[in-house]
Order: sequence, then C-alpha cells, then structure tokens
Amino acid sequence: MSAFETSAVTHDNGSPRPARRERRLDARRNLEAIVEAARRTFAQDPRASMQQVAEAAGLHRATVHRHFASRDDLLHALQDRALEEALTALREARLDDGPPADALRRATRAIVEVADRWQLAHYAPVYREGPDAEDMRSLMRDLIARGQREGSVRDDLDASVLTTVWAGVVSNTGGFLGQGMSVDEASDVIATVVLGRRGR
Repeated sequence: MSAFETSAVTHDNGSPRPARRERRLDARRNLEAIVEAARRTFAQDPRASMQQVAEAAGLHRATVHRHFASRDDLLHALQDRALEEALTALREARLDDGPPADALRRATRAIVEVADRWQLAHYAPVYREGPDAEDMRSLMRDLIARGQREGSVRDDLDASVLTTVWAGVVSNTGGFLGQGMSVDEASDVIATVVLGRRGR
C-alpha cells in the first residue's frame, strides 16, 4: 500500500477517512453552488431548465441530479432554504426589544429583504408549509398581540388574523417591488397595513 493509500484509510481512533471527508466537502460545496445558481437562474427565467441551472453553477447536469432528482425537488429545496433564511432574519430582528410597532417594522423589513433576495413568487408561487413557517407565524402572532395589548397595533382584528394578513402581503412582496417600490417603501406599506392608524 502506498503512502497516499495509507492516508486514505480510517484511523485507529475511528476518525473518518480524509478522502471520504473531502468528498463530503465537495458534495456540500456543489449543493451550495446549485442552490445559489438556481436562485439566480429561476429569478431571471422561471422556466429555466435543470441544464441551465447546472451551467450557471459550473457543474455537470448529472451532478445536479445527484442532489435533486427533479426540478420540483430543487424548487422545494429553494422554498425550504428561503424559509430557513426568513426565520433566521425574523429572530435577528429583536422582536422583544423596544416598542412593538418598531419591532414590527424591523421584522417586516427583514422579511422583505429575504423575499427580494429569493423572489420565490416568480418561480415557486405555491406556498409551502413547514415548521419554519409555523415558527414565523408564532413569533409574529406574539409580537402583534403584544402591540395590541400596548395599544400600538390595530385591535379591530384578532392577532391570528392580522398575522395571516401580514404573511399574505409579505409573500406578495414582488408585486410592490415590481411597481418600482424600494425595499424600505414596500416594508413601510406592509407594516402600516398591520399597524393601522395606531402605529402611525
């Protein structure tokens, strides 16, 4: 056995083989390249093929299919990744800090930025449920309810209803941005819908 072959076997302490570890790193890099290429490609052309995604990622089509068996699988992965990013952005918006109206505006802007980055409405308009979506609803429902208790958020609708309204309008952010609005302007419109006159 050569020195190279010796270095590729499993060590006595049970650590993984370097060659296998490198393959995992390559697979992870390829996955990230595919997701990023698909995000950009589908945003520009919702009807783009897997071949176009592969070319944008600088990979062979077979490599893309090793990660995603079909175009639908890839679209679902993009939706899941966008929701993960949105949930992280919402948590980083410090929803418990300061007045609820300010927190709601921060939260809305954070989500609008994610929606603008992913532009799911262009190529994956069917809403995909999941634990991340439910966590987002729960965080916003608690924030809106706090705002109602403190008198800074409209109280003519139940907090759960307002949360659904907020989520629905946010999911159509592309419509606002497509009319020439900036991220800030779109965020302000969406927040104002939820806040009502009390949050002005």
